[in-house]
Amino acid sequence: MLTYFQTTLMQTLKARLLGNKRNLSLLIASIAGVLGISSYFSPHLTVYQMQQAVSKKDARSLSARIDFPAVRGSLKASIQAQILQQAGKQNQNSYATLGMALAGQYVNSMVDTMVSPEGLEAMMQSSQSANQTAPSQADLEKALSNTQMNYESFNSFVVSTTANKTSSDGQTKNKVELVFRRDGLSWKLAGIRVPSLL
Repeated sequence: MLTYFQTTLMQTLKARLLGNKRNLSLLIASIAGVLGISSYFSPHLTVYQMQQAVSKKDARSLSARIDFPAVRGSLKASIQAQILQQAGKQNQNSYATLGMALAGQYVNSMVDTMVSPEGLEAMMQSSQSANQTAPSQADLEKALSNTQMNYESFNSFVVSTTANKTSSDGQTKNKVELVFRRDGLSWKLAGIRVPSLL
């Protein structure tokens, strides 16, 4: 038989354990909520950090947020598809086919050179030496007014920007999409979808 003291002690411990379980549940729910919210807004933070790096002309900070091999592959595939599409529209002239093949090789080497940390740094340095000023707050706000950000999937986030130009058929052809992919807890630019260049 339990004594009065033991019974009281057991009831007190049981009440505290139940109270601690409630507190623990509340703590776990709060942590999950904070992690969920920060996970949802983390690509927005990456875009903001990239904007800051561009305005400060900080190539290293910008490069840290870009997956260069993936971006190169994305651009090459897009441009090659456009070249093939144009080749299909033209007569099957052997010189035109040779020209398209050479253009494809030229594009590959150009993309390899330009889409790299060194190429990015060279572009930023050349804009500095040309005395180009950083974009003003008004310029950034104007550019962002035509920008949309949304998730394509859990691991893919797209920033779309559209110029105010429309073609004769009424379709906007100047839409550029920056595709971000999850990289651990952060995000990196992993692809660029460009409008028809040809």
